[in-house]
Amino acid sequence: WDQLERAGITSVTRLGDQAQYSLWAADADGVIAEPRCRWLPGREGRILACPDFYLTAERASLALEQLERAVAAGGMIDLFAHTEEVVTPEQIAAWGGVVERAAADPRIWVAPLGEIAAWQRALAQLELGSAPQAEGAALALSVANPTDATVVGLALRLPAGTQRV
Repeated sequence: WDQLERAGITSVTRLGDQAQYSLWAADADGVIAEPRCRWLPGREGRILACPDFYLTAERASLALEQLERAVAAGGMIDLFAHTEEVVTPEQIAAWGGVVERAAADPRIWVAPLGEIAAWQRALAQLELGSAPQAEGAALALSVANPTDATVVGLALRLPAGTQRV
């Protein structure tokens, strides 16, 4: 980890085989419930660890489920396979189907890990504030970005009873 950090690496994936870095709870099929990048233990604030999903022909429908969970969580998932494994018509079709599905969904941003991690890092640094209000007055919220990073696609989830934004 020291060497990666010295080399300027700020995000990693493929941690599923390392028990000490098992940062995401998965169901019996290996689908991660809350697929979001998290700080690597011991490297908080410096290296983000991001979840991944091993895509095979047999797991293509689970990959689609994993995409939906990533969207629902406002998170991310790194789909991967080794290139020498994606050679049969079934494997190529599985990858083609999942990639087509992701590319066609406007809710999904397909980008390199470094870009996604930079966005998540900037998102974590946003400052949400509220000003004290008189009894019964409307709540005033503010969102500030203290970084130079542009946070495209930011959305705030407000309670159902919100009347004015």
